Amino acid sequence: MDLSVLFMAAPWISAELEPSTEFGGALGIAVLGSISAGIYRARMDTEVPAGLGDDLVHTATDTVGGALAVAGQVPADVAGVLRDQAFAAFTDGFTATAVVGAAILLVGALVSAVALRRVPAGTPSADRG
Repeated sequence: MDLSVLFMAAPWISAELEPSTEFGGALGIAVLGSISAGIYRARMDTEVPAGLGDDLVHTATDTVGGALAVAGQVPADVAGVLRDQAFAAFTDGFTATAVVGAAILLVGALVSAVALRRVPAGTPSADRG
């Protein structure tokens, strides 16, 4: 179905749909991004190679980009270990975030299926008559 026809028939749908979509996207990015960043930092806090100064440790544990920047300033053997740990920590965070996101979508689908199971197709909603 072409959504433009729907929006022309009921312009208020567009006015309600867009802010809801923006809010949901922003909230999802904030929550899932926080999970990913938290896992990255927690893993990096325990696995940073020894011998780095406090300022370099802070930079390396903050972001993957920071870890790569620090890797460019340290000896090659330490840099390789640091890069590997940063990539592994990022992958772990990303994987966990993907699993959490999938679980949220699954719960949403199940709730929708249960809530709508007794509503026959084509039934108008109560608020629009």
